[in-house]
Amino acid sequence: MLLKDSATQFALPQTSPLNMPRHAVNEASQPRKKRQQNFALTTFFARLFVLFGTAGLSWYGATEMYSVLNTNAIAGLQWAFLVLFCINFTWISFAFSQATLGLLFQLWPFSRRRKEQDVEGVTAILLPVYNEDPLRIRANIQAMREDLLARAPANLLFSFSAILIKPMLGLLRSRLFIHC
Repeated sequence: MLLKDSATQFALPQTSPLNMPRHAVNEASQPRKKRQQNFALTTFFARLFVLFGTAGLSWYGATEMYSVLNTNAIAGLQWAFLVLFCINFTWISFAFSQATLGLLFQLWPFSRRRKEQDVEGVTAILLPVYNEDPLRIRANIQAMREDLLARAPANLLFSFSAILIKPMLGLLRSRLFIHC
């Protein structure tokens, strides 16, 4: 249960319950948004590349490690080491295959840049803050706000000051008065 002191009053937003209407399970779904371009074939080949790249690198790594461990005979502990090595090397080869595919897509001269679509709706940037320095958090939020305002198109409005900075200022003031 939260105490009703001045720090809590400034730190928490006002309650604003939303209307949550009930919907039937068999209710018709909303129509899907139309895709701007179809990338089914490209996605299929990219997934095949990553799958075969991961499988090939994992097989190569496993056979090489098996040949390193197989001097005369493999003991039980060496089998456990080989299994753990294979799991780890598969994970690494999966990441390497994805990175290689991304590099190939960046270097491909015939690739067309996808057009960025306008955002339909509101985007919220949430920052979970747990027992951290309020001055540093406020500075980070202010830096993000300035960067977003510099990069955002003219039709977007970012109102961090009303949502985040004013309650944090109240929290800062209450903490400064408590510590003084």
